[in-house]
Amino acid sequence: MKKWAKLLLVGAGLLITARLTLAVEPLSSTNYTIPRSAQPGNGQGSSASTNYNLRSTVGEIQSSTLTSTNFYAFAGAQHVEDIPKGITTLTALAGYYPGEINLQWITPGDDDDHGHLSKGARVYIATTTNISDSQNAAYWHAKRNNSEIQFTTSGASSYQNYSVTGLDEGVTYYFRIWVKNHQGNWNSLSTGATGVATVSEIGVIILGTDTFNFGNMDLSSSAVTTSSFTIRNIGNVKEDYLIRGTTLTPNTPWALSTAPGTDQFMLRGGFSPSQPAISSFGSEDTILFNDQTSDSTKFAIGASSGTTVPINEDKYLWLRLDTPLMTSTTWQQDIRVTITGSRAP
Repeated sequence: MKKWAKLLLVGAGLLITARLTLAVEPLSSTNYTIPRSAQPGNGQGSSASTNYNLRSTVGEIQSSTLTSTNFYAFAGAQHVEDIPKGITTLTALAGYYPGEINLQWITPGDDDDHGHLSKGARVYIATTTNISDSQNAAYWHAKRNNSEIQFTTSGASSYQNYSVTGLDEGVTYYFRIWVKNHQGNWNSLSTGATGVATVSEIGVIILGTDTFNFGNMDLSSSAVTTSSFTIRNIGNVKEDYLIRGTTLTPNTPWALSTAPGTDQFMLRGGFSPSQPAISSFGSEDTILFNDQTSDSTKFAIGASSGTTVPINEDKYLWLRLDTPLMTSTTWQQDIRVTITGSRAP
């Protein structure tokens, strides 16, 4: 007696789911820094006036701020300090991988926002999950030198990005950033950015056809599909595949079994890059009504398996059908195989 058998494969995926202001300060010293705009004079010393003393180690001093003009400028090289501008463009977006947030910002120049930040500058990024702390400027200032993330720039650049990894999935993080230029001068506290760390996503998709028709088969016979089912991991983690099967009307009249019998058929599956021989399927490859997880031997043929499948990788599933020894029906039997993904350890 001949029998029709049709296979339908179903994929199921679960989605787990500033400018610087300088002040004049009375000092006991007469040292001061000459502004860029100052012109060298003919004098050999500083001002004879003792009405003021001026000190600056962090930026330019404009002569218009002085209370006396009775001074001489020193000839020769002049030392000027550059101050980077505070960053106001910081953003935090969920990354692709679990526990990841991608930060991006436009860098200031070495001096305010002019030019590029030079090679060798240091970037400091601090974070917290406490919303009260995130709104407290004093908290951020206290964290600056001990920021969780610190790195040195490798070259001049206007745009910067940094992927923060190893975060708790689904948790909200608050970020601030500082820059210290090559002269060792800090910019001011940046504006804040908030992001949620990416959660794990598990997904499986069947590419191309999801149906194979065995056609007419004799009782007590065996056959392997002549084409494979292409299974792709579309999640963001490595996955183990779980496989289960049933007839379209479960156990009526045919039922899955561990060996052929009356109205009982045997279905086995295995991952392989090419069509396997009928003898390549073992008892460990038997598909049953309940989910079974792929491992290095179950549903595995040769070096190919459905375990620890990398992101976006394709696996090729082949099936072997062993028909019943006896049957109570001559109607075509539809068999459904379902594949789901789980996060690999």
